[in-house]
Amino acid sequence: MNTYSENLQKTVSSTLGGLYAEEQKIQSDQRSAEYNLYYAQGALISCGDHKAHTHDQLAQARAVNEQAVLCDNIVVNLADTATQQQSNTTTAISNVATAAANIKAASNSISKIAANVGSALNIALASCYNTDIYKKTQQANHFISETANEAEYTSKLAMEASSKSSELMSSDVVANVTTSKNALEALLTELNDEVAKLTTQYESDQLTENDDKKAERKAEGVLKDAKSELLGVDDSIITANTNLNLDLTCTLTPQSGSIEVASTEYLGPFYRHPANLPIIPSATNQQFVFFAKASTQSSITLEQIETLFGEYYKAPASGGSNQETPAQETPANRFYLMAPSDDQHYQSITKHYAGSNNSNLVDIDGHAIALGQQYIAYVYVELSLEYQRYIGVYDNVISSPSASFTPALNVPSVSQIQVDTNSITVTLDQPSCHDEGEVHLDCRVMLLPEDKPDESGLLNCSDYDTVPFYFNTAIAQQVSSANYIKGTVNNNSVTADITSDTTDNFGDPLDKSGETTYYVAVLCLPADAADQTSYIPHLTLDGTTYPSGTQHTVSPPVSSASAKSSSTKSSSAKKTASKKASGDNESAETDQE
Repeated sequence: MNTYSENLQKTVSSTLGGLYAEEQKIQSDQRSAEYNLYYAQGALISCGDHKAHTHDQLAQARAVNEQAVLCDNIVVNLADTATQQQSNTTTAISNVATAAANIKAASNSISKIAANVGSALNIALASCYNTDIYKKTQQANHFISETANEAEYTSKLAMEASSKSSELMSSDVVANVTTSKNALEALLTELNDEVAKLTTQYESDQLTENDDKKAERKAEGVLKDAKSELLGVDDSIITANTNLNLDLTCTLTPQSGSIEVASTEYLGPFYRHPANLPIIPSATNQQFVFFAKASTQSSITLEQIETLFGEYYKAPASGGSNQETPAQETPANRFYLMAPSDDQHYQSITKHYAGSNNSNLVDIDGHAIALGQQYIAYVYVELSLEYQRYIGVYDNVISSPSASFTPALNVPSVSQIQVDTNSITVTLDQPSCHDEGEVHLDCRVMLLPEDKPDESGLLNCSDYDTVPFYFNTAIAQQVSSANYIKGTVNNNSVTADITSDTTDNFGDPLDKSGETTYYVAVLCLPADAADQTSYIPHLTLDGTTYPSGTQHTVSPPVSSASAKSSSTKSSSAKKTASKKASGDNESAETDQE
């Protein structure tokens, strides 16, 4: 390769490499910003929930305190009444006792008079019988006897009144009222302390909520800044890749285990038909794709590739198509012929790295393309001999490397979710590209709150916009093991039991009153560490709720990496598809981290 071409390729590779590195850095910053936003929103939601609970407790305490104040006023009046009643009762007992004593003395006196009158009657009977004196004395005796009897009866009533009045327990009434008053005052003191404590707690919750809102808004701003920066870098990558690197893109389809590599047709640097010059031969003869491990990028040179091409490329059989078929490929073939796509300015090739249509892909070193390994793709352009003779240079051309990608497969996806009061049952679908039981699966069922006080107005993820806060696959993988239900996998069925200590994804206890609804999220990912980069985790979050007790059939998932370019393969559309593919693989790499 001449010095100009070498310098040009180094410059292009350096430019793209720098942009790819900057993209990865910003993507990492974006993921960190997403995590920070999720935790900030979780703190805000939990604080709002705690504040609402404190507000309810404070309202109840204030209502009880108001009733206690009314009762205290009543018992104070009752205590004063009891004290006054005790004083009146004591005076009444004393007065009745004195009256009884006086009546008794009067009764005794009347009895003595009655005795004397009786004696006088006896004397009159003996000496003055049937005289006026006798008759008057007899009448007086009759009257005094009745008076004495009445006096005796009155004395008896007075003694009974004195006895009854002495039985009045006014002191016990005062003691009981005083005890009740003291107990109610103690309760009122405790209620005042409780109201003061809850008021302080509520004010503290309000301050914490304000701080959490500021932190959440700040985290939103950081995430939006990261997304804006990523858009800018992506635009730069699209422009640089389109203009400097044949618009080379790689699109993974994990659902079927295939990869599509596409690029524009290599064109010579000169016009083919200048008006006043001889016709310039066509530059391109054929374009090929080869793969290399990302770690070997620095060792790839044109001289090495030309040598390997002569040794390890097998041309199609005579009369065959210029697009290789699996029957014409051999294990020794490390280069794959591209064919014109629907848009004649583009060439592409699709190969399978897994599944029943496995193309037995190998990299430039002859090693089979392995799941979970980072690779890069190159386009090797075989120039026509006429063009090489025309320009006087007999070197072919290789592109700069594509963005790195990681071949991976989808884990089994969710086809149905059945919700009961104490359990959630999930039915799985196996992808067509691998056999049942090929990957040991870990299923995590999470309950995401829907009706919390501070959830409104929060930034959420566009891919899962039913959830009122920011949540996606990468965040679901970071949820603490204490905050999800580990499902029991039995073939294509997963069962998750809901117990008394089950919490939502933020670690808050479930609200069993029915006031809060929870979205059911199911995360399927490889259980073995060795498979973390080989299989792409799948999050199902389609609006199924708990505890509605409903059964929901899930639409078949469409992996973002399986998006194909449109028939008119513009550079922007193709780059978008490539970004989606790389995004899924980056998610898998993030999960492993």
